[in-house]
Amino acid sequence: MSTNFPIDDDVIFRSRDQAVVASRMHRQHANVAAASAVVSAIVHVLLLIYMVVSPPRLGMTSARTNQPDDVARERLQVHNVDRELFVEAVRPIATAESANMFATPPVTENLEALAPAAPTTDVAPPTVDVGDIALEGGISEPPISPLADGEWQPRQEIIAVSETFAPTEVPGLERLPVPDVVRIPSAADVVLPVEPDDMTLETGRVAIIPPVDAIGAGGRSEGRDVGVPQLPEAADIDSQATGSTDVQAPADAVVISEPTTESPGEKFIEATEDITAIRPIEALLKAELEVFYDKSELQYGYFRLAINRIDKDVLPVLPKDILFVQDASASIAERRLYFCRQALSNIVASVGPNDRFNVVTFNDKAEFCFDDWSQPSTESLAQARRFISGMRSNGETDILASLTPLLSVSRTPGRPVVALLVTDGLATTGSTRSSDIIGEFSKINDGSISVFAMGTMKKANTYLLDLLSFCNRGDSRLTVGGRWGIPDALESLMAELRQPVLSAVSLRFAESARCEVYPWMTMNLYSDRQLYIYGRFPRDMKDFTFQAKGEAADVDCDMIFTMNIADGHVVKDKTIRDTWVRQKIYTIIGEYARTQDPTHLREMDKTAATYRVKVPYRTRF
Repeated sequence: MSTNFPIDDDVIFRSRDQAVVASRMHRQHANVAAASAVVSAIVHVLLLIYMVVSPPRLGMTSARTNQPDDVARERLQVHNVDRELFVEAVRPIATAESANMFATPPVTENLEALAPAAPTTDVAPPTVDVGDIALEGGISEPPISPLADGEWQPRQEIIAVSETFAPTEVPGLERLPVPDVVRIPSAADVVLPVEPDDMTLETGRVAIIPPVDAIGAGGRSEGRDVGVPQLPEAADIDSQATGSTDVQAPADAVVISEPTTESPGEKFIEATEDITAIRPIEALLKAELEVFYDKSELQYGYFRLAINRIDKDVLPVLPKDILFVQDASASIAERRLYFCRQALSNIVASVGPNDRFNVVTFNDKAEFCFDDWSQPSTESLAQARRFISGMRSNGETDILASLTPLLSVSRTPGRPVVALLVTDGLATTGSTRSSDIIGEFSKINDGSISVFAMGTMKKANTYLLDLLSFCNRGDSRLTVGGRWGIPDALESLMAELRQPVLSAVSLRFAESARCEVYPWMTMNLYSDRQLYIYGRFPRDMKDFTFQAKGEAADVDCDMIFTMNIADGHVVKDKTIRDTWVRQKIYTIIGEYARTQDPTHLREMDKTAATYRVKVPYRTRF
């Protein structure tokens, strides 16, 4: 059911009109409010600008508020000043010339500038006419006053070697003995050298040396001063000047005989092997060149040099001294140390008959099996195995303190020293910072001991192992396959180090070569392991020459190689470039570990950014 109410039409129309009016008034009020807000904002902005540009003076008497408007305006615009210009403006005066620009001239200079010039007659001597000087009897040297009777002025000059600091016995150049000379009190210690009887000079040259036995107790020799040769008369000098050989020598003079037919140069002709122990060995080694070009890099190319023996019959195997260094701290754990002991017991038997060895275990300090190097024998090998069997996992790990005693082992020239380090690289006491361990040991060792490191697990400190071996002529390995793979990995590494043929290798590239080569300190050359060198060269370079030195069996070797870039084998494998970059970064890391110079870090980051690679172990230093 619905109910209908009557509605008046007038009432409806009036309500509609009122609503329309109300809506119009509401819009007018909104427009007025918006306009007021805009006007207010403009007024406030103008007021703020006025306050900033021309702040009102409130009568303050401080020096800052009383400054002129332009000074205040300049201070407000400091943020617009170029920083480089600002630094240049405040930089201190660095040169003496710039400092003199602001220095006050010395008082003496002002006085000299203001003072009147002195008359010439006050500073210059009067001129003298030569004709006014009467020359009576000419000009001559003053006569020498004769010595009074009984007056004698001693003078003795001796040149002699009283102490020798170097070998004096050289074949063909024996040192001439100087006879004992009676010393004269208060006389100078210089005497003419004694000439050997068989030494010859030009015909007619006279050595006037008073006989030693002619010197009396008073120090005089027939009326002449001892050790002072008598000058020939004027006639004798004239005869020598004209080439005449008729020189009359005093009775006690030693006349040098005619020269022999042997020329002076023939006395010094020797074979090369008699002069030096260094011999060229280019005929014994070979260098193979591989070249890589990156299409996106038009400025440089990259190469890899592989150096090895020409044949197995050249460069005999060197006897070596090897240290087996085993980490036996608690971090190794007994389950891994068991396989390390097994591996060490096997590889000590592979020591060559001419080699020497020692076994070292460490935790917070090092312990040696032998007091000195030991030759491999039945007794020494049995003692080494007993020492290895007694290793137990315990204690803290002080790697630096344990490695330092290795540097005190005795060394024999011509015998490379190799350290085979088995560890997890986790230092827990002493110097625990890896960079400090790498830098300190590398500085003291300086490449004299080659360090080859093997990590015993995947979580080993590879930063320490990689850089410690890289900076000390070695290499590093990481065990794969868990602790069961330790024996195979250690025996494989030992096999590569069994036969060194060239030790203490050093490389020198000529500055004109314009090559950037790494590593700086190379490994020894082993018969079963090639020696690789990586370099970068400008693309316009045609060839380069480098020198390599090393110690072979009984001589020091010197080799010169000239490599033609065009003869190199061009490869498309970018591994050559990537390895060169890694070798360079490793070298910079090693230098930073030695010196702690932050410029090395900047160079490292720059290299990584140029080649778009990550710096390895960047968070470790």
